[in-house]
Amino acid sequence: MPAQNPQHLQFSQNPSLDRAHDKGPEAGESRIPPILRGKTYLDPLYDPAFRAFFSDEAALKDFLDALLRLPPGRRIERLSFTFADPVEFRIPGPKTVVFDIHAFTEDGRFLDIEMQRAKHSFLVDRMLLYSAFLAIKGKQAMESSPESLSLE
Repeated sequence: MPAQNPQHLQFSQNPSLDRAHDKGPEAGESRIPPILRGKTYLDPLYDPAFRAFFSDEAALKDFLDALLRLPPGRRIERLSFTFADPVEFRIPGPKTVVFDIHAFTEDGRFLDIEMQRAKHSFLVDRMLLYSAFLAIKGKQAMESSPESLSLE
């Protein structure tokens, strides 16, 4: 197996698939590994395909545990899907944010998992903004629940 680096993921037992990921194509060489050529696949960068791929919760947990390299005791315990639950804010114009998957780990951590279609500038700023969206959404949910209203 090639030397490990933070971006390296082993996709399969087939080393040629990993090599195809680790380096770009040589002159005239296809980026698509031979085993995958000539077949039709759904593009996971689009929400309908993403949902179809991950409609099996157990398979999704296994996939995310492997992708995130979560050790025992820190693996994903449960998932919450929020595909059809957009959050709307004005920042300064209207903006809708759709969180794809919320994951809760065995050690109590919360993960917001999204599929990005494009490279975004200012990634840290985006992450802070999304964290604020989650906090506001949580506050709105708490304020609208009967339990919090009865405590006033």
